Amino acid sequence: MNAASQKVIDRIEPLIIVQRINGPTEMFPGGEKGRRRKMTEKVTEKMHEKINETLNQTKTVFAEWKKLADEQWKRWDGLVEEMARYQKQGVQHLGSAIDEMAKTMKGSLEHANQMAEELRKATADASKRAREALDSVITPPKPPTA
Repeated sequence: MNAASQKVIDRIEPLIIVQRINGPTEMFPGGEKGRRRKMTEKVTEKMHEKINETLNQTKTVFAEWKKLADEQWKRWDGLVEEMARYQKQGVQHLGSAIDEMAKTMKGSLEHANQMAEELRKATADASKRAREALDSVITPPKPPTA
């Protein structure tokens, strides 16, 4: 390929790109410098539009994602608060159950102590009567004194 052919290709190639992006346009307004400047401006303008469109879509996606993430964090915080409430209730119920068991055990201990005391008194009483009965059998009666 000679230099002249290359120059023609170099001039036509940007026009083809611009035509693909913008559709058919005026071919040579304002001379060669004006043409290149216009083509560059149009290509740059289209690139900026695409970039802005992409950025706006990205902002929208991230805004939606942040909204969803915030909702999830609120739900998580609610769950943690609910778990804390249930834990507090559980500890209170367990404390009440321990207090009731302590009262019941204390009452049982007092009752067992009363039963043991009554049994000890009954045993002491029975021992005293048995000794008295045994003493009356072993010891002869004293003669009456005149």
